[in-house]
Amino acid sequence: MNCNANLKQGDCLNLMKELSADSVDCIVSDPPYQLSSITKKRTDQTREGSYGKEVPFSRVQSKIKGFMGKNWDVLPSVEILKEANRVLKPGSFAFWLMTPRQDSQLEFLLRLREAGFIISFSGIYWYYNSGFPKALNISKAVDRKLGIESDVIGIAKGMAKQNPEFNGTAQGRKENYLKPEYEKTIPTSEEAKRLTGSYAGFQPKPSVEVIIVSMKPLSEDCYTDQALKNGKGITWLNNCRIPYANDNDKKSAIYGKDSPIKIAWSNSKDHKGENNNRLASEIGRFPANLLVTDNALGNFSKYFDLDAWWTDRVKKLPEDVQKTFPFLYSPKASSSERNKNLDSFEKKKIDYDSETADKFGGERMAIMQNHHPTVKPLILMSYLITLGSCEGDTIMDPFMGSGTTGISSLLLYRKFIGFEMNEDYFKIANQRINGNNCTLDLHGD
Repeated sequence: MNCNANLKQGDCLNLMKELSADSVDCIVSDPPYQLSSITKKRTDQTREGSYGKEVPFSRVQSKIKGFMGKNWDVLPSVEILKEANRVLKPGSFAFWLMTPRQDSQLEFLLRLREAGFIISFSGIYWYYNSGFPKALNISKAVDRKLGIESDVIGIAKGMAKQNPEFNGTAQGRKENYLKPEYEKTIPTSEEAKRLTGSYAGFQPKPSVEVIIVSMKPLSEDCYTDQALKNGKGITWLNNCRIPYANDNDKKSAIYGKDSPIKIAWSNSKDHKGENNNRLASEIGRFPANLLVTDNALGNFSKYFDLDAWWTDRVKKLPEDVQKTFPFLYSPKASSSERNKNLDSFEKKKIDYDSETADKFGGERMAIMQNHHPTVKPLILMSYLITLGSCEGDTIMDPFMGSGTTGISSLLLYRKFIGFEMNEDYFKIANQRINGNNCTLDLHGD
């Protein structure tokens, strides 16, 4: 496979300054979301650290304690986003995965705008079934706060947790997860009983993530002139059409509900092209701002089916690539996808700090080589790369994490530039990308 990746460990703010202006074709990134617990408002708060110089932020939390207690979970600064804007070619797009949480989303959009990005586009909503509730049961919390043991009414099986002894083989897959027993309780104190059925704040089951779409401003007078100038200011929507489920589905989409009159009219010499353009295309459904995985919408999933898009897309890849990645049909990155090419790496626990574990009602026990907590699926990143670039283009991810965007870029015959500050995550990304037998230009600081 003809591919080229440039991976560097370090602060992306400094590393992007080494890149020439107008040199990157597209950004696809999963930056930190800053999912900190809001304890109180302060007007003298500043954010500081390796993500950039101090930035006053009157609405920031009084302490930064992000996802799973990770201190890197801080939204990208305006300075970082300005550098990202600088290195993009005029009219190039940047796709940023972002939490649906309103505070983080709003602040990130404001920073993008301040950094010079155009944000007047619809976001893309990724819908999946595999999220798990994280809400704090207030009645149980009240009993604990009062030092009262809740009444036990029975024994139940807990949420499946990964077996630390699981060796990753197919033979032991059924024994991969443990279902420990736990005591079922009900509120005991009168205060707790009054609050039965309530949960802290508003923490519904997560089923959606948002992809924020931004663009570097055009250098030409209009989109047409920009496309003629450097092939930018455009997205490759036809390459992201959702394939029809079958011939009947195709007929229904193009001709309405299989009306003989519509079929006859649309097949006529004079009107066939006009009708196809007006209603639908032979090559698939026009992309929507919703992506669905794991048949999350049932029969309606066919209109937005990211899995179906990849099934069709993967047929266009070399046979060895198709055989190498048989595990891509997953709403979130599966264990096999996360850990591929990391056999020599020590398994580590994706752990919560004690505060987060208590909030989530238990401690996650996932043990795996790729212990990055927010690995995104290859299908999703491949879709975004296809939407915003062509073969041979350069894709950048300033928050590379464990390298999923890099793998997707190389599989789709793009060049890749990736930066990651965390040394452990950089090593994982390096191995995952290098394990795909690509020619790499690696520079670890």
